[in-house]
Amino acid sequence: WGSKSRLFGMSKVSVALFRALLRKCRQVDYLRIQVPINPLKHGSGDFISTTSLCVGSALQRVLPHLPSLPLELLDTEELTQQQLIQHIRFIFSQRRTSPPAEAAQFTDQGLNALRELHHQIMMNNCSSHTITQGLRVSVTALYLPSASSPEINQFKFVYRVRITNFSENPMQVVGRHWLVCTDGNTFVELVPKGSPGIVGHKPLIKPGETFEYCSGTTIGSPRAKMQGSFQVLPADGSGLFDAQINPFLLDQSAVVRMGS
Repeated sequence: WGSKSRLFGMSKVSVALFRALLRKCRQVDYLRIQVPINPLKHGSGDFISTTSLCVGSALQRVLPHLPSLPLELLDTEELTQQQLIQHIRFIFSQRRTSPPAEAAQFTDQGLNALRELHHQIMMNNCSSHTITQGLRVSVTALYLPSASSPEINQFKFVYRVRITNFSENPMQVVGRHWLVCTDGNTFVELVPKGSPGIVGHKPLIKPGETFEYCSGTTIGSPRAKMQGSFQVLPADGSGLFDAQINPFLLDQSAVVRMGS
């Protein structure tokens, strides 16, 4: 759809937006659509309902002008690069014949979509997703400038953790373990293994449920990696196990978006 003949009839601004969005899409193989982190929830946790409606809201900001969200997009949190490109091409193909009076609004929404896509890619780059014995742990971390003091090497990062039980057994999170790597080579202990609970909770997560919490850490480097594990006790008596948390990036350039 990107040929010159297909671009005919679009304004120069629309063509520039179209090409910018495609370039941004080609930065990723897939995009896991996420609701932006809310730093005001720092230190709190609770069970959350299905994320479909929240994901749909975020998706509408990435792909505005879709007449309705295709059902297959509501049933998954991930979009492939090809899906993103196809929907962006569809949106712009439909707008080639729009009245001139709608051009300014379309441009504004296109710019907003470009910003949202950039933020979604940034969150993806600072995330990890790990499944251990049917328990999926998803973590996303962003930099919080308002609580940081770079001049004295204090960099505050907030991270959101979602724990979803895909097994057939209830599982209780009873402890946590965090490690951080600031030199690119060695992970050092940040929170000792078995430290009780998470933000004051020891949630019993039933099959199909998701527990979410937001926390943070201050480190002496603008860029680092974190990893860790949760100590989990299955209700079937099979014994305590470590639900692994794969490494995720802490990066000063990935800034939390206030007012989300």
